[in-house]
Amino acid sequence: MLYPALKDEEKRKATFSILGVRELYRPPVRSPLADRLAILGYPDYASLAKVEEWGGYVTLRILPAREKTLGGALCRLVDGIVEVLARPGIFSGVELSVDVVGTYIKACPQIPSQILAQAYGNIHCWVQIGWKDCYELLSEDRTWRYDDAWAVKGFSLKCISAIYPDREEGSEYMVTNFLSFLRWLMPALVTGRAELLISAEGRILATLMRVW
Repeated sequence: MLYPALKDEEKRKATFSILGVRELYRPPVRSPLADRLAILGYPDYASLAKVEEWGGYVTLRILPAREKTLGGALCRLVDGIVEVLARPGIFSGVELSVDVVGTYIKACPQIPSQILAQAYGNIHCWVQIGWKDCYELLSEDRTWRYDDAWAVKGFSLKCISAIYPDREEGSEYMVTNFLSFLRWLMPALVTGRAELLISAEGRILATLMRVW
């Protein structure tokens, strides 16, 4: 666990209450295991999305916030600070001694090779996004297109080239399970190296990779 202090249930509940952590998603399966695999986050930061188009590619529109939270506001603040730091010339009279953002993102856990799902020399199921653009591109109602995304079926996840509301078709780049997926992704997700978009009906997961 990345934050050992939060193993204490009372501390965890208090921290989650202050920050506004909410359950955003759990696998659509009636099983005690689904409770343990629930994804937590901030409802006012890029997470839940609506599928606008299905098929050989999917488009996801980030939904407006259901509520405002301190944690979501802090995430937006960090994205705003990074955008300011990246503006050419804004510090033309000041020489920064450290590349703060670059140093941080290099120290973050890398996207595990297990879920890069490489095929034919290309990385599938991931969209790269410059951190300097996150403040704008992760805002409400922004739309993202994925040529390949993760289709969810019970506890199974499949990176595949065509997804419809009731089926998947085309090339399969990777098949895994929800438990392994979260174990691989969570360190990068918690530290901000990656972001996860979740379709409101729970049919699709889409992954973003922050770069600098």
